Amino acid sequence: MAGCGEGSGGEVTHALSLGLLLVALLLAKATFIDGHTAWFRQPVAMQQPAGGPVQLGDKIVLLGYKLQPEQPESGQVWEVTLYWQGAVPVDTNYKSFTHLLTPDEARLVAQKDNEHPGLLPTSWWRQDKIVQDPHTLQVPGSLPPGRYPLVAGMYDPQSGDRLMPSDGKRSYVVIAYLDVQ
Repeated sequence: MAGCGEGSGGEVTHALSLGLLLVALLLAKATFIDGHTAWFRQPVAMQQPAGGPVQLGDKIVLLGYKLQPEQPESGQVWEVTLYWQGAVPVDTNYKSFTHLLTPDEARLVAQKDNEHPGLLPTSWWRQDKIVQDPHTLQVPGSLPPGRYPLVAGMYDPQSGDRLMPSDGKRSYVVIAYLDVQ
């Protein structure tokens, strides 16, 4: 009977060694592989703004967006996800916004501003990471027929100054249109 328990200490040590090896491999993956490659990541299903990614100032890039649903009905909630990336380190914590404007772009119809895009202050962003920034807009129930631009951008909450898109035409990026019949 004494021989029955002799091997169990070695088996426990072997199992513990395998467990520690597995933990070390997962830490190495998270530290060295995930930060430098996209091998283990799911592709992001997003649309790019017209003309491709848009740089705001020389600081932040709007890579793309996702709309759910693509064309909401009047009175419906519109889920808009923006995908940002820092171009350089910034020391200002910008707010992001999505605005649904009147067809002539003169007034707001609906808006959602996020104090910390992607729940992370922009001064903390790493340039090698994509920031997913969800916005929820309530589409008014009684919109007259027309083509309403959905726009996005960033601004400094202290001064109100917006980061200008690289084309310099507007202080926001038109990402889509809501067509009301």
